Amino acid sequence: MGINISEDVKEIKMHYSEIEDTTEYKKRRVQYIKDWPNNEQFEIEKRLFEKINELPNNITFIPFEFNYLEENTYNLLLSLFLDALDFLPNRPDLSFDFIWRIIDTYSSEVFPGLHGKDTINKCIKQIWTPAIENNAILKEAIDSLFLNIPVQSCKYLFKRLYENFDEQEDLVKQSHKDTRQLIGRLVGFNGGKIENDKIARILVEINDKYGYTPHTPAEIRKGSMLFYRLFDWNDNLDEISFGKREYETELDIKLKTEHQIEIDLKSKRGYKIDLEDKLNILINGILYTFRNDRAHGAVFSPFRSSMASLKTYAHSNFCFLAAYILLLILMSNNNEYKMKNESVVENITQNIYLFQKLYGRELKA
Repeated sequence: MGINISEDVKEIKMHYSEIEDTTEYKKRRVQYIKDWPNNEQFEIEKRLFEKINELPNNITFIPFEFNYLEENTYNLLLSLFLDALDFLPNRPDLSFDFIWRIIDTYSSEVFPGLHGKDTINKCIKQIWTPAIENNAILKEAIDSLFLNIPVQSCKYLFKRLYENFDEQEDLVKQSHKDTRQLIGRLVGFNGGKIENDKIARILVEINDKYGYTPHTPAEIRKGSMLFYRLFDWNDNLDEISFGKREYETELDIKLKTEHQIEIDLKSKRGYKIDLEDKLNILINGILYTFRNDRAHGAVFSPFRSSMASLKTYAHSNFCFLAAYILLLILMSNNNEYKMKNESVVENITQNIYLFQKLYGRELKA
């Protein structure tokens, strides 16, 4: 009987084929394993620790000071948090994995009977958005998080959305599974209709303006920067706008059944971006996709490649930090675990500051 190669393994092979791997790094991986545990660090690991040594007391992260409680779920969450801490600062991607497991575990208790993206969307609408909107100091901290999102993270989202996007196919029925699922999360497609027309329009506008063309770094960056602008937008005042085009009259976003949205390209279009939109793009776009990539094994080891850079670390570290901040807000929401709001906000603010200090200009690279 033949052995079937899983879709995830095929995905790993596909991604590896795109990496401009070098003979030197192929040899180093073999030598690294031979020398373990007395192996030398890879160059990018050395560079990271050089940056860390420039920080006061070499501190990159300050964990929240949790209270002592006997409750079982609470202690389960803290045991996973300890695992997350063990991988900092050199493997923030693995730390993210544990933080996301905590979010999965606890959010399923907050909203029993729901799982996965359904639970996450409940958290966005009923916990994270109102908690941030109703606390001015927390809102200021989250705005700072958005301002410090790495451009690399926006490139990651842009690539995952449009690398396999087929303009001839229905927006929510893309043949590529990962693309279809990502778009479905962002636009709230439940199998019958799209819940978020605004995000659907924006996704099509961005693709129409830039699309994804491999090996064109300048164009990919331009497309990615549109997502960067979404996070940078003032919730109360501004709209993100797309300019007029004279050579077409309309662009159809194809939806399931007979439902269509028409975009008049000969007029200037503006979309008001609010906090819930930003959280949706952050969580359902970047973080959930990062989680899926890692859970399904469809990524090359991020720091064991000749392509790895401080930007690679910045993206993984941002995903960890954003998930950690969402976790603190979730766990402190109903005071079940006696977490004072002012202490939570102070810790969030401290860690965003440390993140910015560590990566600095790499965030915009």
